Amino acid sequence: GELREFQNKSSLDHAPSVMTKKNQSTSSLSSQIDLDETQEASSLARIEWHWYNYSKQKNYEPKGSSQRRLLIAQYTGWEDFYFRMTDISEKANRAYAKRHSFDYARMNGVAYGVQHMGAEATYNKIYILKLLRQTRDYDVVLLLDSDAVIINLEFNVLELLPPHILFTANKVVPKHPNSTWNVNAGVTLWNLRHAEFNAVLDSWEGRVLQKIARKGGVSDQAPLQMVLKQNYTHEERLQKGIVNALDTAHFEKASNLEKNEADTAGTNSNNNNNIVNNNNKTRIVTFVKHFIREGRDKPKRWNLPGAKYFRPNEDRIIKIRAEVELVCQTWARACDQENDNTATTTTT
Repeated sequence: GELREFQNKSSLDHAPSVMTKKNQSTSSLSSQIDLDETQEASSLARIEWHWYNYSKQKNYEPKGSSQRRLLIAQYTGWEDFYFRMTDISEKANRAYAKRHSFDYARMNGVAYGVQHMGAEATYNKIYILKLLRQTRDYDVVLLLDSDAVIINLEFNVLELLPPHILFTANKVVPKHPNSTWNVNAGVTLWNLRHAEFNAVLDSWEGRVLQKIARKGGVSDQAPLQMVLKQNYTHEERLQKGIVNALDTAHFEKASNLEKNEADTAGTNSNNNNNIVNNNNKTRIVTFVKHFIREGRDKPKRWNLPGAKYFRPNEDRIIKIRAEVELVCQTWARACDQENDNTATTTTT
């Protein structure tokens, strides 16, 4: 329902230049990006974008400003479990973009492979990065999975990405160094102007296309990890500033918190950091809460071939909705989005 309302309010006057060419109102993404023939043949026929140009908003006082142009982007398949999650998490994530005068975009559809259970939309991260490389409208992009919710609208995420770093992500193993290859790809912050950006992106896409061709299951994280591990030594990752791998201090995984803590984290708008105590250890939850699959809903191997990638769990929907409601109780003005201008574009 919400998506269809977006279409009724759409106006290309508000679309960023990434969706337009000179003397044209719209353009096809496939004409802007050189897509692999295999990818073009297997892509869904329809990809839809919803753009919110909060960087151009008037009569709104932004929380902060920066010379680096940032886009917040989410991505999902069509009418599936992840689509529903994005419908919910989008509100808080757009509220953050609105408060800081960053732009927000949502991509619906599957750019690589064919949609089965919706997991294939995880590859859209690469598609978005290629588009932004082509258009050069942004310097930084924050990519958020459907189950990731920004819970602190005071914090400036650009603080997590020093100019010499290619991208910031969460460590899979907290005790690993911050230059580790073993990172989670669900929440990533990319420096689009980094010297190694093209090399990492192209190698990542190449591995994904190989995985799709051999029907090796769905995973964008494993190919990215292999790029970091095999293309760069530990010393090179450190010297070239390839990755800033955080522990759970900033990109917090909700499953690491006790329920009562997860229900209250992020409600204090007067502090940049929200302190929680878990297993007698004090940790800081500062930015994103990621509602990852867990328990029976998390298979031993996410990237196994076949259609049954996961079991949809309504508890995740309930938790995400509750978290978004908490955010909007604290930052009600940013969550007032009924009259926000949007541009809807459809490509094939």
